[in-house]
Amino acid sequence: MRVAALAAAAALGGIAGWATTKPAFDPAVWAKADYWSGDLNPMADDLIRTGVLIGKSEKEVIDLLGSPPSTGYFSEWDVVYRLGPERSWLSLDSEWLVLRMKDGQVTDARLVRD
Repeated sequence: MRVAALAAAAALGGIAGWATTKPAFDPAVWAKADYWSGDLNPMADDLIRTGVLIGKSEKEVIDLLGSPPSTGYFSEWDVVYRLGPERSWLSLDSEWLVLRMKDGQVTDARLVRD
């Protein structure tokens, strides 16, 4: 009985580890991805998780991610990128990468939904 419980826990741990594996940011994939590809959302997670954007100038961000599209959403943030449909079984909203700048550098990067 104990062996079966350990085997089940190990299997679930392996599944949980697989489910939480996220692709690293790849500038080439980012540049080619579009709203519907689903590639931008997990790469934005990686940018936030690793803190890569913190301390970068707006020019450095644009060199890395491209020019942000013009949008009326999230005007309280300084730089806004539309990523793709929210990751949910019922995607009604979009996910966005939003950046706050202070003294010419990124001080905050978050993923938000509209």
